[in-house]
Amino acid sequence: MIDRKQFLGLMAGAPILMRAGMAEAVELPDARKRLTLVVDTVVRDENGNEKTRTRSRETIFTPESEIVSADAMAGDVITIQRESDETLPLLAKIELTVAYFNDKTEIEIRSGKYSIVQTDPLVMYANAWYALMQKDKYVMNNFTESEASYETGWGPTPYDAEKDKWTCGSGMGATITDFINDSTYSFAIDCYIE
Repeated sequence: MIDRKQFLGLMAGAPILMRAGMAEAVELPDARKRLTLVVDTVVRDENGNEKTRTRSRETIFTPESEIVSADAMAGDVITIQRESDETLPLLAKIELTVAYFNDKTEIEIRSGKYSIVQTDPLVMYANAWYALMQKDKYVMNNFTESEASYETGWGPTPYDAEKDKWTCGSGMGATITDFINDSTYSFAIDCYIE
């Protein structure tokens, strides 16, 4: 049984262990470190005399199982933007957040943001949509507000800039009604990752 003094000692050490655990999580790329919890169990009789003592060791975290470089963990995160040109009577914009891993041999599209801004009161849009693709992963949604966003949660995928260029990216579009010219037509813009 643990006595009061040992219990207080363990409780005082708990924040240190928690901070050490967080430090290990931050320092994962240094795969030579580990955090081990050592527990001494002391059994005493009713007079407070020690009868037995045992020690146990438990490895809480072993980063050796995940040998990754700091670049591979954090990735090179970039934002790619694409806007419609002046030929459209409104402003359409795509913004992708993309992470590259392992010397750009893996890619992860993390999110897409889409917006349409009316620049002419006599030009309206409807049926707005966006699509997002990362090789075999794909999503397409409609939106009715002026902005939409999508968090993928897809994770990294092997990527070759030459072979996979047309399989990773995003697009958006809508139907435009131009009351000045009495015309209705659709537009689409795309944003591929190079």
